[in-house]
Amino acid sequence: MDKILIINEGFSSNLGDQAIQSCMNTLIQELGFDTEFRYFSNPALTQLPVYDYEKTIANTENKPARKNLLLPLKRRLIPYVYSFRIKKQIKAAIKGKQYKYVIIGGGQLINSSKKSPVNFFAIAIYWWVTLIKKYTNANILIIAAGAAGSFKKREFNLYKKAFESIQKIWVRDAFSQKVLLEQFKTDAALLPDIAFYNKNPGEKTDKLNMALVGIYDFNELKNAFETGFKNREAYYEFWYNQIKQYRQKNLTVKLFYTTLGDAVETRRFKEYILQFHKTDVDIIPVKSLQDLLHIFKQTSYVYSARMHALILALKNNCKVEVFPISQKLISFEERYVKNTLPVLNYSNEIFRELSSYFNKTN
Repeated sequence: MDKILIINEGFSSNLGDQAIQSCMNTLIQELGFDTEFRYFSNPALTQLPVYDYEKTIANTENKPARKNLLLPLKRRLIPYVYSFRIKKQIKAAIKGKQYKYVIIGGGQLINSSKKSPVNFFAIAIYWWVTLIKKYTNANILIIAAGAAGSFKKREFNLYKKAFESIQKIWVRDAFSQKVLLEQFKTDAALLPDIAFYNKNPGEKTDKLNMALVGIYDFNELKNAFETGFKNREAYYEFWYNQIKQYRQKNLTVKLFYTTLGDAVETRRFKEYILQFHKTDVDIIPVKSLQDLLHIFKQTSYVYSARMHALILALKNNCKVEVFPISQKLISFEERYVKNTLPVLNYSNEIFRELSSYFNKTN
């Protein structure tokens, strides 16, 4: 049986990344291949860590930062240190091994940086492609990845160089397809996000009259996206009003999270509304991807800015509402939320497309 190496962020603390890994692994095995997995941005990590979502503490962001004259220099050097380290890790992971194909994806792996000189994903994909090409005879594919909208010069050059050695690219949305064509002169096909893949769709279950609300990490939002929120208090008032709207519909509202940062933000929000609005809201104690899937089976509504939380909710017959903080989510809402096609259609589309490709190239 031919072996395929799958590379993505599946060992991260983001439950959406873990869902991508699970679905990709199942899909490729269903297509008749043996699989092996490596963590895209940290290949030295060889198993999923135990993440404590309920006890992670907040960053001490309110403490005044001590002036560090060496900080600009450190920021410039960190990408070079990371590049040296990941090159060594990738070489150790793949040297002496042979794969029929190497799949990079899915996830937002063609990303850009706003604060550091270069996004680490650009460094990672460059070294993965360069060393796979050097040490194996595998065909390299990017499957169901997402792309950011603009790139700094160095990261642009790293992505462009990597794309030159990739046999085929599928992206998960029209915006990413446009970015690759206009900025990199690279043709990419469209494919639904791999998290839509559903080998054994379960029967519809009885739903509780409940809405799950996912509070997005405010620091991540502030650092990565344009936001109209002046401060955290204004941000929390937005979420409090969203909860009030669901309660006015006689829905039981509970909070959930899919990342460590979101988990911390959720607990902060709970404390805020208890103090300033004298009301409380329960937090679903999610410790794993399985916990999240279990609660989605019972839930009627899901409101979130985490795309894979929305995908998993759709797969579990929830009504979803998008907090559209990025072009990625706007594109997702247009194609999948406003569309009335059955979710299973996207899973079937993924299987047909990749089955056809591998049948032709084997």
